[in-house]
Amino acid sequence: MSVPIPIVFLSYSHDTDAHKEWVLKLATDLMANGVDAELDQWDLVPGQDIVAFMEKGISDSDRVLMICSESYVKKADKGSGGVGYEGLIVTSEVAQNIDTMKFIPLIRNNPSSSKLPRFLGHRLYVDFSNEEQYDTKLQELLRAIHRVKVKPRPGPNPFSTTTAAREDIYTETQSAIYTDPVTGTELVLVKGGCYRMGNVFEADGDGYEDEKPVHEVCVDDFYLGKYEVTVGEFKTFVDEAGYKTEAEKGDGSYIWTDKGWRKDKNANWSNPGFKQDDKHPVVCVSWNDAIAYIEWLSAKTGRKYRLPTEAEWEYAARSGGKDYKYSWGNGTPSGNIADETLKRQFPDWSWPIWEGYESGYIYTAPVGNFMPNEIGIYDMSGNVWEWCQDVYASDAYKKHARNNPIYTGDSASSVIRGGSWYTLPRYVRVFRRGDGARDGRNCYVGFRLAGIK
Repeated sequence: MSVPIPIVFLSYSHDTDAHKEWVLKLATDLMANGVDAELDQWDLVPGQDIVAFMEKGISDSDRVLMICSESYVKKADKGSGGVGYEGLIVTSEVAQNIDTMKFIPLIRNNPSSSKLPRFLGHRLYVDFSNEEQYDTKLQELLRAIHRVKVKPRPGPNPFSTTTAAREDIYTETQSAIYTDPVTGTELVLVKGGCYRMGNVFEADGDGYEDEKPVHEVCVDDFYLGKYEVTVGEFKTFVDEAGYKTEAEKGDGSYIWTDKGWRKDKNANWSNPGFKQDDKHPVVCVSWNDAIAYIEWLSAKTGRKYRLPTEAEWEYAARSGGKDYKYSWGNGTPSGNIADETLKRQFPDWSWPIWEGYESGYIYTAPVGNFMPNEIGIYDMSGNVWEWCQDVYASDAYKKHARNNPIYTGDSASSVIRGGSWYTLPRYVRVFRRGDGARDGRNCYVGFRLAGIK
């Protein structure tokens, strides 16, 4: 089945002839890379209604690129000219669908501190300020455009014991998504393979001893949650099972305040110390709580769910074991990590942040709010740390089997992976191995489902 060509509307201010030529070049490059770009220089003819052109372009397109030069931002905030009118259209559409990812800001010719118009809020943008990085930024933009969310066709039950039926449908080149009928959780089929597990960027000097030695491992096909388990999904479990988390039964959970970390006896998955809705990843859950959720869901659906192994988690985070340092690759971040947004909220923040990057979120972000990695999985670097099956040991890699390794030694701690909204840049590397007591609760730790093909 052919993939629909995304339609993209370009919104910009006619600042100078040079700026118009740059926009024309961008549109031409988009057309050459499978994008149907709608541009006034091509599609608007003398005598045509400009207002109707803008309304139709914004309404009918799959994506709207808003090229935020300094002049564009000023006009938008003042409500002047076509840019101001477009702002009113966009504001109306965003108000109707607050989580839309239709609008993608691009930064160019904007040295001011106000990078985006007010109506765009704190959206993640692609920064084209440096002309030498044009090709890199174009690829980043193309990834965002071509990741249009399309509801997949319902497929067969991948957890069925009828292996032949599954093999008739899934091929080496075909990705598959399974949607759990109880919670609606989507799981992505990850095709297995072999890769070099561990810090393959050791020469960069930002690794740790427990990320060594780099060693080859192989994993079978498996399913992995497209998103982290959400508050809404966990609430369904709590309501139906009458479950009390270890935070609720015990002495609460660790949370962050402007005075630092502290344990709050009233903090738990429904009260993590900051505002969440049903689309945010659940936090303040222990490894034991995660297992309880998985056992409930497995019993209710008759399908075998589990936590991913550490080897599976890293393989998926690296888009099939590629030599990537972060789940988004090796370039500009696309995730909820410690950044300028966090530092602005907490000026006394003493840990390193990703300087020059704005995620727009202080604490957790709704799942799927940033670009997925190359196999369609979201938020594997940042947002929340994720529990894995493995017991933690600093020397676990020296004891790994080559095929489907999992460390099960004698320890009270389990592995967490991926970093979170508060962790420093070196902690959101896909190689970073964290650990936590299995009854531990923190406002930055959640989990993701895995399943057997």
